[in-house]
Amino acid sequence: FPVTIRLGNLKGKTIIDLACAYGWWGSYLEPYGVYVIYVDGRKKHLDKVVERKGRTADVRLIDLEKNVEFLITPVDLVLCMGILYHITNPQKVLNHLAVITDNIVVDTTVIDNDKEYIYYMDEPEGQGFALNHKGCRYSPKYLERMLKEAGYNYILDMSAASGNSEATDSLSGHLYTWGLS
Repeated sequence: FPVTIRLGNLKGKTIIDLACAYGWWGSYLEPYGVYVIYVDGRKKHLDKVVERKGRTADVRLIDLEKNVEFLITPVDLVLCMGILYHITNPQKVLNHLAVITDNIVVDTTVIDNDKEYIYYMDEPEGQGFALNHKGCRYSPKYLERMLKEAGYNYILDMSAASGNSEATDSLSGHLYTWGLS
């Protein structure tokens, strides 16, 4: 997880593992002294987190399409790992995240297009992806525009597709870190 190297000392930090599924990303960071808030729109996912972590796990059932404003706890970092393309209004989510955190990590699939481009789509039911069976796909430039519009102005593209020699992924997706300062 390359972010741990770039974030420095994580001890005592609070993060949100957004759309956490079974909470693997947050669980990875807990040994570094991170307090993790696990957020997902599916109760069955959060039940698995509690099953693995115990009843003291901080889990929050939130449908990002309908209730992103329920995220009110200021945090040091939000992990946005593979969720923005599974919702229909990623800009609304990013705008709200900028209210509660200065730092965000976005792992996302992007489309191969060098212009600012987004399209909306139905996602198949039963696949376990989009909670409401709707999503979107966007170009890297469109993602960067959305993040900048939310107020984030620093970017580090940590994906192999960006030419980053430290990157280990071989997918067409991108992993970004953004900060407000």
